[in-house]
Amino acid sequence: MARQQHLRQYTFILSANTAPGDTIKLVGDHEALGRWDVSLGKEMQCTNFPKWTVEVNLLPSAEFRYKYVKVRVDGHHEWELESGDNRHFRGHRHLIEDEFNVRKPPMPVEDFLVVPARNARGSPEEEVQEGSHVGVIFHSNTFAHLDFVKREFANVKAELEELRGSLKATTQALKKAAGEDSKMEAQVNELRGRLEDFQAEQAEQKKAQEQMRRSFSDLRLEAKADRLVPQIFDKIKAKAIDELLPRILAQLREDLLAEDARPKTSAQTSPNARAEDCAIQDVGLTMNPKHVQAESKTYAS
Repeated sequence: MARQQHLRQYTFILSANTAPGDTIKLVGDHEALGRWDVSLGKEMQCTNFPKWTVEVNLLPSAEFRYKYVKVRVDGHHEWELESGDNRHFRGHRHLIEDEFNVRKPPMPVEDFLVVPARNARGSPEEEVQEGSHVGVIFHSNTFAHLDFVKREFANVKAELEELRGSLKATTQALKKAAGEDSKMEAQVNELRGRLEDFQAEQAEQKKAQEQMRRSFSDLRLEAKADRLVPQIFDKIKAKAIDELLPRILAQLREDLLAEDARPKTSAQTSPNARAEDCAIQDVGLTMNPKHVQAESKTYAS
């Protein structure tokens, strides 16, 4: 009984420099690639310039020839490897990487080993579809690579165990540090409370000192005022006398001159009356104390 094969996905990656607007198609003698018809070929996508990618679903037993074609903006087709043979595909690789117009040398057949496929009972397959590959194909270097991978895996496992131990120790150290941090935080809070109390006490003391300073200042001002007020009044009195006395004397002089200018009776011109009032001389003025006292009261009021 022939074993039914399922389609597999194969990825073709091409490295090619193209002009803006150009595209690339994968064309071959397989039906999925258009039978060498460029219009029916698989159009590739530029995912990361200059890398072009396309995915094709094929049977594992598929084997065909193919090439890459640049489709210019003007519709012109530029085929690669025009003077050489076509590229050859076998379904033993799921990822095919090529470079435009560059052919890779084929790998020698002796570098590959074939491991027979086995069914669920562990015996080789008795019936295999004609033309299909028997078993799995490995490169000879694969087995050496597998040994290297095993050694690396063992090293990684040992490193993971070491990291696990380090992580455990680090976790314990962190827990211990967290406990110490909580104690330190409590101490810091206590010190902060003491500092706040000290600052409040300092503020109260400063306020009391300011009140005492104001009280002393008021007392000093009061004592100074007691000393200065009599001096101020004495200065005001002396200044008033200095300013008022000349004015009083001038006014009296004018009054006496006006009185002398008026006609006088016999009683007024008696020698005794003139002696009691005043005498005007060229160099000064002689006043009656009664007149000065009366005029002083008038100007003072």
